[in-house]
Order: sequence, then structure tokens, then C-alpha cells
Amino acid sequence: MYYNQMFQPSAPNPYLLTTPYAVPHVGPYEQFETYPGANDFSYEMDSFRTAVDVNRVMRILNQQHRNLYREIERGGMERKLSEYLFRSMVTYVDENFNRFTGNIEQKIAQASRQLSRRHPWIFDIMRIYNVSPASQNRIVDGVLRVAFRNLRPVAMPRYY
Repeated sequence: MYYNQMFQPSAPNPYLLTTPYAVPHVGPYEQFETYPGANDFSYEMDSFRTAVDVNRVMRILNQQHRNLYREIERGGMERKLSEYLFRSMVTYVDENFNRFTGNIEQKIAQASRQLSRRHPWIFDIMRIYNVSPASQNRIVDGVLRVAFRNLRPVAMPRYY
């Protein structure tokens, strides 16, 4: 329901009576003042890029690395929960991509250590479903490897 339909003035509005549908009212501030960089919403594009990249990596995991899903679901974990765990790991790598340095093996080791410190619930859930520590390491290393190979570095924010 539009604002002009909710609060009708005491006198009927002839515009509403003559049109078959109500048009939402746009105020006088429809056009904002422009200044250099007014349309530079890079932070919005970064969040959109993040979602697209994470979805792309999740598709790669689903299509090419089904063995990781089989290994984590061996103890009875449902597919939705395993996808949530994998998405959490990929999102963590995407958000912190620039913090990891070195070759891919060093990045995986750093990310795995930080992930176990900052998000221990991922490992707790795997432990609840009887995923052995060796399998946990293989699964996390596999997901992080796919994430690092297929994600791009995030552009650093610009300050004016």
C-alpha cells in the first residue's frame, strides 16, 4: 500500500479517483546534487562482487569437488549443513583475502589457523558428526584451496 493510500485527506483526491492504479509519490528531492565521486559506490559493487564470487566458488565445489561433500556427509550430516559450512569458509577467505601472504600452501595454512581460532563452531559441528581430525584437515584444506584459486583480491577502499 502506498503512502498516499494510507492517509487520505478529508477531501477526495481527484487524481486517485481518475486513475485505475495508484502511482507512488516521489518527493521533490528526486534528483540529488552531484559532486565529484557522487556515483562512485564502490563499496556496493564490492558487496555484489563478493556474493557473485562466493556463489561461483560454491558452484565449483558442488560440480568438481563432490568428494569433499561425501567425506563430510559420511557421518550423517545433511547437505544443507555441509553447504553452509563450506559457504562460511569461502566467505571467510573472500572477506580476508588480502590478509594472507605467501604461496597458496602458506595462505591455506594461515587461513586454516585463523579459521579455527575465529570460527571454532565449524570444527565443533564436524566433530559432532564424527568427522575425524584428519578428515577435517583434508576438507578444510580442500575448500580453502578452491577458494584461494578462484577468488580475486579485494580492492582496497579509497579514502577521499
